[in-house]
Amino acid sequence: MLLQILVYCTIVLLARPLETVEQPLASWLVCLALGLLQWSVARTFKRGWVSDICWGATSLLMLWPGNWGAIVATSALGEIPFLREAMLLSPAIVSRLVLLAETDGLSAALVEMRMSLPLACGPVWLGSSAARWGGIAGPGSDGGVLTIVLIVVMLIAVYPELLRRCWGLSPIQLPELTKRLQSQHGRSMPPLLVWPESISICNAALLGCVPPFRYLVVSTPLLDALTPGELDAVIAHEMGHLRKQHVARRLAAIVIPAAIVLVGRYLLAVGIDLQGAARTLAEASAPLLLTAYYLWSTPRQSRRLELEADAWAATHLKRIYGDQGPELLTSALRKLSVAADIPLEQSRWLHPSFRERESALQEEGIAHPFPTPARLP
Repeated sequence: MLLQILVYCTIVLLARPLETVEQPLASWLVCLALGLLQWSVARTFKRGWVSDICWGATSLLMLWPGNWGAIVATSALGEIPFLREAMLLSPAIVSRLVLLAETDGLSAALVEMRMSLPLACGPVWLGSSAARWGGIAGPGSDGGVLTIVLIVVMLIAVYPELLRRCWGLSPIQLPELTKRLQSQHGRSMPPLLVWPESISICNAALLGCVPPFRYLVVSTPLLDALTPGELDAVIAHEMGHLRKQHVARRLAAIVIPAAIVLVGRYLLAVGIDLQGAARTLAEASAPLLLTAYYLWSTPRQSRRLELEADAWAATHLKRIYGDQGPELLTSALRKLSVAADIPLEQSRWLHPSFRERESALQEEGIAHPFPTPARLP
């Protein structure tokens, strides 16, 4: 859903909100591109016919220019910032809730929505605000550069704080763990936060890229499932993302292509007076190009960065724990796969499989084959 909303956010920024592309060709092309994107994300879930209907309706209602967007724009809610974007995204939110409820039950779906909604809708709200303040939202404006600058600032400073407050993150109350990690990583160690106990995920994440808007978040199930050495390995992996500037690289991979397409679209509109079908194709080219780019590049970049973080973490752990260090990382990765009920051979949209990660470490000469299966306590 995050990638879907990210592409939709780009469309909102590149298309002037007071103009709708009414030509059938543009509507069909945009629906096709985003429908394929939805399918590529949704196919990883076990779902029934109700979810399939919801996902299909989302593609048509939410992304068909002149349809759902036009209804929201002409309604009373269409004049209220943030609420307008929430209404535009509501079909996707409902379809996501139905998908999760059908798979895991309503209570688990509501908990997951608390996690995913700020993550997914935050870029849209911030991007819409940047478009309005930057001047690109008005017809005939040329405030693209200021808009891009505002988007970068919001994603670096505002977005992490938004997630921290919406998720209810709090400082971890484990002084020994904090002291141990600070001794390992020094001043580069971000503040350590923990998700509420009601969140059942077993994971850790790096949030933000620039202090003081940078945090390292862990979950209570993760603390319970791993040994101290394995926990150090998971934290080292997240620190690998930090040391390798992965958050900044991800941000650049999002903003730079959008800026290039935005500038190209503006120059094309100024330099050439297009009419009819030619204008329709030019208007549809921006979301199509960015959709195709994000669909192709995002999983490839993410998987490569995960392997880079693994390699950094294994090297770091080897300095602390000796030859046992890399094995702590593979043990922790195996436990996380088991806890998430992910087969060890199965890769995900943004993550390589456990087997791929283990093989990559072995090829680097950092780790040896995992000796025995690890079980959750």
